Amino acid sequence: MIITFGAILLAVAAAVGLRGMETIPVYVLAMGALFLAPPLVWSGYSFVRDSELEPHVGPDLRNRVLILSVILAALWLVYVFVPTYVMEYDSPAEMSYLWFGIIFAVMVGLGALASAATFDLEPLNGLTLAGLYFIVAVVLALISGLTLATNV
Repeated sequence: MIITFGAILLAVAAAVGLRGMETIPVYVLAMGALFLAPPLVWSGYSFVRDSELEPHVGPDLRNRVLILSVILAALWLVYVFVPTYVMEYDSPAEMSYLWFGIIFAVMVGLGALASAATFDLEPLNGLTLAGLYFIVAVVLALISGLTLATNV
């Protein structure tokens, strides 16, 4: 529990620290998405797993957490590339909140499929696990002052 609270404080402190930067480098955002995923996936799995089934433990749990963490972090590429190539924006921050909501729903849906497949979860539990990661990532992005979309 101490490690979890320490990780939460570290993530919020990093987001607040990034708030003062004029532009946040892309590699910092990518590393943040990647480092944020494993603790959220691990703690989320302990919450959403079916208590009647044998839990994944040891190396099996570690491997599944790492696989899903990479997949969830990689799903941010949907947010980065779809507005640029499909809607011809110069950056994802130029899209409206409506488009952000649609892309966010696609990201969460794909994350839910990946979560359910990786951990052998029910679809709703996979949605909960993916939603946990993406909602925490968006909240931290907003705390850091990152513009995810605009009022168009």
